[in-house]
Amino acid sequence: MDTANRLYSSASRLCRRLRVARTVGGLSMAKLAVLGILLREGITTATALAGYLGIQPQSLTRLLAGSEGEGLIKCRQDPADKRRSLIEITSAGSQLLADEARERESRLAATMTRVLTPTEQELVRLAAGLIDRIAGAIEPFRAGPTKTEAE
Repeated sequence: MDTANRLYSSASRLCRRLRVARTVGGLSMAKLAVLGILLREGITTATALAGYLGIQPQSLTRLLAGSEGEGLIKCRQDPADKRRSLIEITSAGSQLLADEARERESRLAATMTRVLTPTEQELVRLAAGLIDRIAGAIEPFRAGPTKTEAE
């Protein structure tokens, strides 16, 4: 448990520090989250997008309008259900997301080079692979046994 706690704490701190150190005038964290989901999931609805973010669809209204106004996303009417909109990332949105990621990775790489020895950098590279394996093996939380398991 101590190792799991330390890993979680360290990973969280690293992510927070990278967020805080972002370029002034860059995308908001909310816009980054929306663009990241759209890039990963593809075309989706506001309801599905809100579900990924853990918020109410109404909370997305201004964020989506602003992102569309900046040309980062495109909203269009769902041909199958005229009441719904389909949302997709634009090439400009994809490029901006890639630029943000490149900036974050460059900052992290420069810091690693500055504070770690080559041997420590190699250990971090190996640990990153292990962390990816752990992340891929984590199963979604289930509140209780399924009907099959209870029988």
